[in-house]
Amino acid sequence: MEEVKKQDMLDFMGWMRKQPLPKRRHSNPNRTYNNKVSYVAIFLKEFGVSRLLKKKEYPQYHKKKVVAHPENELSVLYGHANEKERFLLDFFIGSMVRDHEAYGCCYSDLTGTTLTIRGKQHKTRTVGISPRLADAINERRKHSKSEYLFPNRYGRPDTHLLYKLQSIARRAEAKFHCELHKLRKTGASRRYLAGASLMTLVQPAEALFRTRKLDATERSLIASNMARNGYEHYSRHTAAAIAIYGSEGASNWIAADPMC
Repeated sequence: MEEVKKQDMLDFMGWMRKQPLPKRRHSNPNRTYNNKVSYVAIFLKEFGVSRLLKKKEYPQYHKKKVVAHPENELSVLYGHANEKERFLLDFFIGSMVRDHEAYGCCYSDLTGTTLTIRGKQHKTRTVGISPRLADAINERRKHSKSEYLFPNRYGRPDTHLLYKLQSIARRAEAKFHCELHKLRKTGASRRYLAGASLMTLVQPAEALFRTRKLDATERSLIASNMARNGYEHYSRHTAAAIAIYGSEGASNWIAADPMC
């Protein structure tokens, strides 16, 4: 491993660029290149080989813009979903979980209308859900033999929820793009438009000042809030200021802080 040098990484990137790309309608090849180079870098780091590439030398890509489903699209999905599939739609919209968080959700994670979500690196957070969704989870629990909300045939977490969502869209012959993160965006947008503050929709604001990256839904919500209040320049510090102090209280703080 210690013999791996920067040129080896550059050669690997050049080789990937020459490989044929699968034809996918909503693919982001440059993001895929970046991910694969990052995986190799993480692997090498475990063996003491690090910092072969500068950040600007990684494959660059445009971040995906996630939009919420309008009501007519939701009507199409719900109109062609069976009972289990409707629960899938309700759960992602009502809890705003990410796909990998939903895989491991257990019935024991629900307390009243508060759902404990387990993310990466064993981090947890809680989210409030509607009484209707909480009742649907409890009713589903009565007939389930698994501890998981979405088990596969072996009782383990089902990691093919995206495929199930896309199956609904295929049956409906939907002309719009479907993905689990779009359901998360839909739920977050509904709460935001209903008056929920950014502080309740994004992760704790102090994390925004540090190393945590915002996901597509959080970036979109913050951008919408900034546009509504006249902020043109986006930065993590601006977003955190708005999340903590609100749009009015953040104005003086932002004006005085050169990092915004």
